[in-house]
Amino acid sequence: MKLPDMFGGTATDPEALGRCIVLKDGAMATALFARGLDPAERATDWNLSRPLEVRTVHDGFLEAGCDYLQTNTFNWPGADLKAVQAGAAIARAAVEDHGAGQVAGNLGPAPVGASSGYIAERTTAVVEALVAGGVGWISLETLVDPEAARVQLDAALAASDLCVTASFTLGADENETRVFAGASIVEMAQQLEAAGAGALGINCSAGGAQLLRALPELREATRLPLIAAPNAGTPRIERGAVMLEKWVWDPSPQAFAANLVALVQGGAQVVGGCCGAGSEHLAAARAALNGLAN
Repeated sequence: MKLPDMFGGTATDPEALGRCIVLKDGAMATALFARGLDPAERATDWNLSRPLEVRTVHDGFLEAGCDYLQTNTFNWPGADLKAVQAGAAIARAAVEDHGAGQVAGNLGPAPVGASSGYIAERTTAVVEALVAGGVGWISLETLVDPEAARVQLDAALAASDLCVTASFTLGADENETRVFAGASIVEMAQQLEAAGAGALGINCSAGGAQLLRALPELREATRLPLIAAPNAGTPRIERGAVMLEKWVWDPSPQAFAANLVALVQGGAQVVGGCCGAGSEHLAAARAALNGLAN
């Protein structure tokens, strides 16, 4: 299984920076919360109930200059498979209408305590629905447990002939460079590479600075392409009119873009955003990355 063509190139050649670097999208859930998604709702359900809202978010990321979208299917456990397939179709239509870009089928981590049988069976069904909807590869994100991640990866690879990428999240402390469940990122990376992952990465976590500290360790563990998608920063909680509490992300798009440039210079070939990163953050990142090639 080969990665999509756009993952080619190397970030170690200074003259190639900005040309070979791939920019993924940002936070779908953050954008949907801003559009009225209730915390008690499943974001994936909006693929059927409010598809235009989902499409609008995708369009914003494409207009910002993102090279690929991830489907609105992160919370796949328990999701309606019709909603999963619809999520893939919405993203695919956005890319086709835009005239550029690709689509990755997105799966978040397995539920804590879920059996291997459940994880494998459910992952298989979700991946099949994503493939039916037209995705180009599968993106496993925010992985926290090595054993569960391995089951997800094995099932995703068996369910189709598409490439599967795997990205995990680090512990909550900004100085932590171990995976959230406590495993070494070297150990997890080596296990997932051996199992057939097409690219490895780190997403979410405490922000760009934390990823910058962990990236060299990950680079030493694997020669696969590296993905780095930090949160927009550390949120603060405010009381709002719609929700009693809401997260507010303070860092500017320019500060976020500077973090992505640093991650590219640290060896990441694919960069983008996670929680709190909107189209304005990705537009700033696109401009900054383009500047590297000049």
